[in-house]
Amino acid sequence: MCFCRKKIIAPKLNINNKELLVVQKLKQKGIKIGTKLVVPRNFAFALFKNGKVLDVLKQGEHTLSNQTLPKAVRKLNLYSKPANKLKYIPVEACFVNLNDFDQALWQTTKKIELEDKKYGVYKISANGKFNLRIIDEEKFLEFLFTDIIELSSEAAAETFMNSINNEAEKIFYEKNYGAEMLYFKDSQITKDLFTHLTELLHRVGIAFDGITLENVEFPSKILKQLEMLEAPKTESQGTGTTAFENWQAENPNPEKKGVQFVTIEPAKKGSKNFFKESMPPYFFNEEPEEEKEEIRQPEPKKKSKWIGPIEQ
Repeated sequence: MCFCRKKIIAPKLNINNKELLVVQKLKQKGIKIGTKLVVPRNFAFALFKNGKVLDVLKQGEHTLSNQTLPKAVRKLNLYSKPANKLKYIPVEACFVNLNDFDQALWQTTKKIELEDKKYGVYKISANGKFNLRIIDEEKFLEFLFTDIIELSSEAAAETFMNSINNEAEKIFYEKNYGAEMLYFKDSQITKDLFTHLTELLHRVGIAFDGITLENVEFPSKILKQLEMLEAPKTESQGTGTTAFENWQAENPNPEKKGVQFVTIEPAKKGSKNFFKESMPPYFFNEEPEEEKEEIRQPEPKKKSKWIGPIEQ
């Protein structure tokens, strides 16, 4: 990391950097006017003071002055000093990493108590991976400053990961997923995690690009019972995902209107239909023409029997 002795700030940061942000060391007086700044690709340079974000500069070369740092000059009331006498701006600074972070690990930090009608009360822990990208460095820094007094790369990572892990724990507890659903890693779980965390992280300037559930730890007694189960045939068959009302909506039963009768007739030669649903015979004044032709020369047969009425 370069200091301001040579009036240039040009850190060696690139896509391989795994830190959410890197604090830039400055002199005690702050950043010197006239300093040359080189912001690497997919990074942003942010100035802040007392937990308040001031100016943010994107990738490229900049010369730090009253014109390039208007928010710092205005909010720190530096207009009162003549421009030619303004030597330093009393701020702190950092580089925010805007590259993609893939396969970051999330994990519950404590055991989560759940209830299941079949397995009773039990506790689990879980972990997985997710992808993210900082899209609004100002919102992200403001989020960090709600918990951090002295900004550092380590403090930023700890604060951010704690927020992810705590929210994941809330989702597991509030949804109270069934043991079998958790054991088979039902896709509904990752859908819930993705939906909830996407909304949360968008408010703090982060794009959430995907999440997985890698492992769930059960009490040994329950785990032995779960290991005896067969894996579901479809992608998502965990218990508790489909309410009966949803199932009924997908598999509607035909409505029966009024009184129904069933007439059972012996099979005729060449006829494939044995059961016939109709009104009772005495409700018909005339019979269909096809049946009339057959009845003109009927074959000897037993009397028809009918079962009636079926109440709805």
